Amino acid sequence: MNHVPWAALALSLLLLPGCGTLRDAFLDTASPLAPPRGATLGQTSREDIVRQFGEPDEIDARRLDARALEVAYYFADDLDDDHEPRYKLLVCEFAKGVLTGYAFHDTGIPAKLGFEESGRAKLSKGQSTRHAVETALGVPDGKAFLPTTITLPALDIRLGAAPFPLAAIPAGSKEAWQYYTEGFDETRHSASRQTLTVFFDERGIFLGDALLHELVAKAP
Repeated sequence: MNHVPWAALALSLLLLPGCGTLRDAFLDTASPLAPPRGATLGQTSREDIVRQFGEPDEIDARRLDARALEVAYYFADDLDDDHEPRYKLLVCEFAKGVLTGYAFHDTGIPAKLGFEESGRAKLSKGQSTRHAVETALGVPDGKAFLPTTITLPALDIRLGAAPFPLAAIPAGSKEAWQYYTEGFDETRHSASRQTLTVFFDERGIFLGDALLHELVAKAP
C-alpha cells in the first residue's frame, strides 16, 4: 500500500492553523465517540460497532497477506473545557465482518503522564498477562491482531499506510496494544507525543514493548 488514506489526509488538514471552518464543516460535531464498549478482537462484529456508533464516516478497503480487510473511520469534533478545538477519531479494522483491530484518539483527554516509566517497570516479559498490563498501564487506546494495517492517528497522519505498530516486533507476537499521549514538555519547551506499543503472544502473555517519542513543535 503506497497511498496515504484519505481519512489521514483529512485529519492532517484539520490540524493546520486556520482550518477551523473546514473542520467544522467536515466533521460531525454531535457524534459522541469513545473506544468500543465491550469490544473483543476476533469476536465483536461489524454490526456490533455500527449499533454503537452508526455507519462509518469513511470506509477503506485494504488487503494484507491475501486477506481482504475493511477499515472504518469515525470522526467527531467539538470544544474542550477550555473552549479549544477538540477532535476524536475511531478506526476499526474488520476481516470477514469481525473486528481485528481498533484505535481511538481524543485530544481532550488529559495526558497519561508516566506510563512509559512507572507502569512499564511493573511488567515482566514472559510472565505478565493482559490483565496485568491493563492494571499497570490502564485501558489501551488501541488493540490489534498482528499483522494489521491500522495505526494510531499520529502515525497515520505522519506515515500514511505504515503498519501498526511501527516498532521492532518481538518474535511470537500475535497481538499489540497501543497507548498514546501528547502534551507540552516544560523542561524542553516543546510539544511532543508518545506512543507505547505492548506485544503479546497467542496466549496473551507480555513479550515486550516499544516507546516512540516524537517532537511535534518547539516553542520559540
